[in-house]
Amino acid sequence: MDVAAWLRELALEDYAEAFARNGADARLLRELTNDDLKDLGVARLVDRKCLLKAIETMAREESTLAPDRARALTLPGERRQVTVLFADLSAFSDLSNRLDAEELHALLNRFFAVVDGVIEAYGGTIDKHIGDEVMALFGAPLAHANDPERAVRAALDIHRRLARLGEEVGQPLTAHIGVASGQVVASGTGSRAHREYTVTGSSVNLAARLKELAGGGETLISAEVYRFLPHLVSCTSLGEVAIKGAEEPLQVWRLEGFRSAVASDGESPFVGRQSECRQFESILDECQRTRGGRMVLLRGEAGIGKSRLAAELAILAKQRGFSCHRCLVLDFGVEKGQAPIPALVRGLLGIPSGSAKGRRQAAAEAALREGAIGANQLVFLNELLDLPQPVRLRSLFDAMDNETRTLGARKLVAGLFAHRSRQSALLLTVEDVHWADEATLAHLANLAATLADCRAVLLLTSRLEGDPLSGGWRPALGGTPLTTIDIAPLSDRDAQIIAEHVLAGRSKRGARQVSRSHDDQSPNRHSLCRVRNLGRHRAYLGR
Repeated sequence: MDVAAWLRELALEDYAEAFARNGADARLLRELTNDDLKDLGVARLVDRKCLLKAIETMAREESTLAPDRARALTLPGERRQVTVLFADLSAFSDLSNRLDAEELHALLNRFFAVVDGVIEAYGGTIDKHIGDEVMALFGAPLAHANDPERAVRAALDIHRRLARLGEEVGQPLTAHIGVASGQVVASGTGSRAHREYTVTGSSVNLAARLKELAGGGETLISAEVYRFLPHLVSCTSLGEVAIKGAEEPLQVWRLEGFRSAVASDGESPFVGRQSECRQFESILDECQRTRGGRMVLLRGEAGIGKSRLAAELAILAKQRGFSCHRCLVLDFGVEKGQAPIPALVRGLLGIPSGSAKGRRQAAAEAALREGAIGANQLVFLNELLDLPQPVRLRSLFDAMDNETRTLGARKLVAGLFAHRSRQSALLLTVEDVHWADEATLAHLANLAATLADCRAVLLLTSRLEGDPLSGGWRPALGGTPLTTIDIAPLSDRDAQIIAEHVLAGRSKRGARQVSRSHDDQSPNRHSLCRVRNLGRHRAYLGR
């Protein structure tokens, strides 16, 4: 673990020199107390609390994972569905020729700190480091229902974080990444002298080959990964590519990014839900007529189609002149700028996802010039946009306690929201609020409180389990008008339309042959039932 990189993650890099000078390395880090931090020169209480909380979180995660990893070393080989990611530092030979040994060693450590940190934040496991290469697993020894999604989100964040690291070290840094999914054999491997947990199988080889084929800053994914995420990611097909070790050419996709909304381009037909759409249309019309806002909560089981419906409702809003913005709450780590509230702020300021510091800086200055924020709020906007505080604001920011920072950020977001609603009617969609932490829910409650004087609709989606309203969130909303729409399963006929569309698409792509009944030519019963019973397979219902 790179302690300096860890401190940068916490925006406390000013203490890196003191930590290094006093030998506070990764082993000692877990033993630090409040008094120890004072001795290290961490004078501000809020900084000590932040460090102690981060240390506690690290220890808790390690205590959870360590037994699983230790136990995995003793297990016999087992077949598992795993997504494998390989990431390699581009132009490493050129860097080796231009940097001396110490500089190269330091750069590699920072590269590994970035990549390893992102992978672990998304629930992956570092399998090994090989030279300047990282091999990571999503699905072993710990598995999640969305491991392919976690892997490709991690790949995109690795590219973003390396671009930022390149700015810090004064030279461009990129990685080439390969991601593949499939059945592997996972087990403890080695001898009595050395044993490690790893996986073997064709998916491992494929991920490594895709990494070799990728250019700097690119991620190539296998067809198996793409099939899991067709409605979430934007990809460019590279066609069938000859892969060393594969008997036949394989379909390869270049990952471009995650879509800003669920696709409505024919990949997933929108059927049913007429009553929900009519209800939402009346809310939009009322908002335009009265120039007062509303809050809408879509609730339903996992996989029932909340995101697909939310995307269709956004289309209805655009048709009525609404400016639409969307963010997603994830149940695993994301870097600072991708969190839901910063993402909403970027959307309101017209900053594309992944924009460089210069683009974010220009948007902040434009917001100040046009009066979208006050001069005294720039310090909070810089924090939300992950921009460095200028010298004149740095001391002001450092002097604030955590409560002052939090309240300032909430006021800024609500004010920006209200300002934009005066320019155009707004639809703000926040998906999966059942994953939202207390800070995000507090921000949303603060936004809801401004709706009465805004031409805006705040649309939230949630599963039934974890619904914030059932957790006592409603009192925080005050008297905000709230409409709850509970989503029921599709009718048999609507579910059959989706099943036929999906199965026809698979047949066209040659993914597999679909057997049909000789009696009624309906889709095979197993696939249809998976749709009708929700099945928790998002590919059928758009999410």
